[in-house]
Amino acid sequence: MMLMYDRMEGRLVKTFVALWEERSISRSAERLGYVQSTVTVHLKLLEEQLGHQLFVRSSRGITPTESGEKAAPFMYRFLQLASMMEEAMAGSDSPKGIVSIRLLESFYVSEWGNWLGRFLQEYPDIRVKIETGFQTDTVREVLRHRIELGIVPLQPEAEELLFEPLIEDELVIAVSQNWGRKWAVEGWGALEGAPLLSFGEQCIYHTVGHRWLQEQHQAVEHMALPSLDMVKQLIKSGVGIACLPRRTIEQDAAEGRIVILPMNKPVTIKHGIITHRERTLSTAARLFKEALLKQFSATNEEDET
Repeated sequence: MMLMYDRMEGRLVKTFVALWEERSISRSAERLGYVQSTVTVHLKLLEEQLGHQLFVRSSRGITPTESGEKAAPFMYRFLQLASMMEEAMAGSDSPKGIVSIRLLESFYVSEWGNWLGRFLQEYPDIRVKIETGFQTDTVREVLRHRIELGIVPLQPEAEELLFEPLIEDELVIAVSQNWGRKWAVEGWGALEGAPLLSFGEQCIYHTVGHRWLQEQHQAVEHMALPSLDMVKQLIKSGVGIACLPRRTIEQDAAEGRIVILPMNKPVTIKHGIITHRERTLSTAARLFKEALLKQFSATNEEDET
């Protein structure tokens, strides 16, 4: 009996990963530089080798089956090991590779600073692929081995993940100067009817803000927005209010453009970097992670002085 690994080919694994990420045969073919029939043949061969159907076709594209879900983490690890072997055999003095990381857009805007540019200057052969997403999505993608690194605002419960703290922050209610003056006179009732600006219901900031306003007996309307800059602009304009990490709006508050309202029960979050315990990071990802931890260690020391 021929074992599975006797027949497994790297090109089939690459096709699986493309199908997994693109959820489309046509887009996968374009990405890989194949004609669609080649992608279809690769998928058929892989399914025959594994003895399971991996994707289901529909008018909207393709969807992984339960077997496809099970196979995905191993496919990513297969490619990772091949990449690490290629890197080791090359023996280059200059580390190279692609670092894949996922994080909240608001964290990137407020905390990233200039350190990434310095990192890429030091390691010119390393490329960084940054995606934005909420905690649930980021945890899922790290668990599936689709990305090597994730940054999340809360420590996940998944035992398979290693969580290393980066920076602690406090969630606060941010309002315009006009709303702030009304609140000083009328209390929380002044905010009646003000929509809660957020990045959507999946965002932890939205969840905390919604719960807090309900505790103040406020009817809560929502307005989902795509970026931190847009949220801040609409706060300043008086369109609505938001629950945000204090660090993201400290400068605006210091300049008098946003007013921070106190919560009687402080809510703290601790952003940290997550990795899969069973995954050996590539050299590029390891160097990136070390630089990130060093950067935030320095930031925390500055905050304490």
